[in-house]
Amino acid sequence: MKKRLLLSNSMYRKARETEFLQETRFLLYNLRWMEYLILLPVCLLFGCIAQGPAQIVPPKIVTSSSQGVTKPCLLGINYLYNIGGRSQENKLIGQPMGLALDISGNIYVADAGNHCVQVLNADGDLTMVLGRFGWKPGEFDSPVDVDVNFIRGEFLYIADVGNDRIQACSLINRIFGVAAGKKSGEADRSYVQSEIQLDGPGGIATDGNGNIYIADTGNHRFLKLNPKGKLLMVKGTFGWTREQFREPTDLVVDSNGNIYVVDTGNHRIQKFDFSGNLITIWGEKGNQPGQFNEPRYIAKDRWDNIYVVDYGNRRIQVFDLNGEFLTQFSHPNLDSPMGIAIGNDNKIYVTDTSAGDVKVFQSVYR
Repeated sequence: MKKRLLLSNSMYRKARETEFLQETRFLLYNLRWMEYLILLPVCLLFGCIAQGPAQIVPPKIVTSSSQGVTKPCLLGINYLYNIGGRSQENKLIGQPMGLALDISGNIYVADAGNHCVQVLNADGDLTMVLGRFGWKPGEFDSPVDVDVNFIRGEFLYIADVGNDRIQACSLINRIFGVAAGKKSGEADRSYVQSEIQLDGPGGIATDGNGNIYIADTGNHRFLKLNPKGKLLMVKGTFGWTREQFREPTDLVVDSNGNIYVVDTGNHRIQKFDFSGNLITIWGEKGNQPGQFNEPRYIAKDRWDNIYVVDYGNRRIQVFDLNGEFLTQFSHPNLDSPMGIAIGNDNKIYVTDTSAGDVKVFQSVYR
């Protein structure tokens, strides 16, 4: 009491206010914790009764569509122009057959009539001619298909049908070698000799690992080799039932490693997985969508749509990976469509054997 009397009235009121605030904070703090302790068991009890077992939410799986690269819808294909021709300066006057594109847009055309490979730039100008008639390395007898692979180097593969072999050419030093088929008989160590025997190989393809695929037309089968030429798989015999062929002329490999073989004599396409197991077959002889009359060559675009050159019907048909028909296209002056290649710019290059040129089309997507 003595101490409190010594304080002035203002100081006394201030001290009492401070004590009151401290007591209030203490009470609120205790009440908050008591509220938590009371409500927590109730929430747990009623939450378990109302919700039952906890719901497990699976993680979101990110696909190509969620990353903005959804496969677009193919609306149609338009004709643009032609390259070469017997009436133009850059003449493919022989028999332009299979063709391929490299990463720079250069065009490699197997010219069976001139026994060479003609190389054109992206503008269609002739820049180089590889080969001549013969049986030595770098010489050809009616080459009918080509493919370019930049996975393990820069290599051009040529289906040298008349010499029953596949030749490989390094685009860096232009050294040729035999990847598969008959030996030349020359004692030349600059190229690899293969023990794999072929009979008129009509088609050549490679995959993203550098593996080599061959349509062994005369033996009615297809083969898979590793980049060094070691045989990995042989599939097919002569016939018309499942996994049999009648003169297969070409093949292509999609981004998943599935193999599409043009079974020309049976007017159909056979699809196999990367191990050689048959997945599906589509096509029969006819002129309706999904039917063929001597299909010859095949290609895929960057969306894995499958393009089949329907030679006898003078058209190209487009399918999805399951063989479902999407569309077809042609041109009034497309007389003998043969080889086909598709660039990343959605341009489609088709050789016309009768006209001696390459006709260029453009895919239109939505």
